[in-house]
Amino acid sequence: MGTKIKSSKKVLKKLSKYLDVLTSAEELPNHYEAVKGRLE
Repeated sequence: MGTKIKSSKKVLKKLSKYLDVLTSAEELPNHYEAVKGRLE
């Protein structure tokens, strides 16, 4: 599946704590690392 989502850094920052939990539960830690990389 090739899903892309557009988001501003402001919104991504607000969602990042939830994405950490979600990606951990889904065993997709690299997805969260990608989010962190975009916020740096």
